[in-house]
Amino acid sequence: MISLGVVGCGYWGPNLVRNFTEIKDARVLMASDLRQERLDFIKKRFPWINVTTDYDEMVNNSEIDAICIATHAASHFELAKKALENGKHLLIEKPMAMSAQEAWELYQTAKERNLVIMVGHILLYSGPVEYIREQIATGNVGDIFYMDSARVNLQPFRTDVNVLWDLAPHDISLAMFLMGKDPVSTIVFGESYVSESQENIAFGVLIFPGNVVSHFHLSWLAPMKMRQTTIVGSKKMIVYDDVDSINKIKIYDKGIDLASDPSGLTERQLILRRGDMYCPKVDEREPLYKEVQHFIDCVRTGQQPRSNGYEGYKVVKVVESMVKSMRSGGKEVEISFNSL
Repeated sequence: MISLGVVGCGYWGPNLVRNFTEIKDARVLMASDLRQERLDFIKKRFPWINVTTDYDEMVNNSEIDAICIATHAASHFELAKKALENGKHLLIEKPMAMSAQEAWELYQTAKERNLVIMVGHILLYSGPVEYIREQIATGNVGDIFYMDSARVNLQPFRTDVNVLWDLAPHDISLAMFLMGKDPVSTIVFGESYVSESQENIAFGVLIFPGNVVSHFHLSWLAPMKMRQTTIVGSKKMIVYDDVDSINKIKIYDKGIDLASDPSGLTERQLILRRGDMYCPKVDEREPLYKEVQHFIDCVRTGQQPRSNGYEGYKVVKVVESMVKSMRSGGKEVEISFNSL
């Protein structure tokens, strides 16, 4: 039985608690938050959980094996470092930290103490994304030409982070997971139309080896909610719509084929292929449940999580590079990572 503490009981913390209570090998012993009203909410819904406003009480509890951090991004590093230094395994929401240097330090600390550190890149545990990854890996999609993502909504503007730190980790982790490669550079344009301090819209690209491009559009200032990614390959095209509650994946047998004259008398012709579209059945389990189950399995066995600390560090490094490009007016910024 793995015993856990959850720090941060705002929007996401209660979801973590709910899912952990459904796993037979896990139990939440304690929840922590600075706001008493949020602790009262947890106590009312999960009366067996001890609550505290003192985070030190949680990290110093010898009965707790692992800590889950669901607080605002700027607090992640300090809370995570203290948990690791007290011998706790760690599940931390994205972004892992607010700088690549801090993320790398957390990864190294966990590695030195032989502790599991996992970042909550939840899309990597969704059934549709797992299905798409399998289709790419088995060659059904062909060579990836490019990806195009839109993650937009009309929502409250945050003052602690800009739209890149808030939304880009989803699309960065998704692109890296599906392609199985790391980006080499990025170009980003962003603007703040309503707030003076934080950019609330961003357009840009991640450039992968072989000039494969992943384009993204991120916005807090849009008339409708979109969570959509298009993957264009040499054999198939896939649209992943996370907002669609019924058909999250649509696979199109569309593309361009090359036809040549066997006699060699004419040049090759481009032929548009317009085939069928179908919606496959995918794993419909809640991604967060699968994520926390994976975390518990990793703590029990010592295996590396799918979204491990090194992957979390790379995502932070990419966001950092995106912000640098955006603040330079859209100049291309090369991306390099520390070696394992």
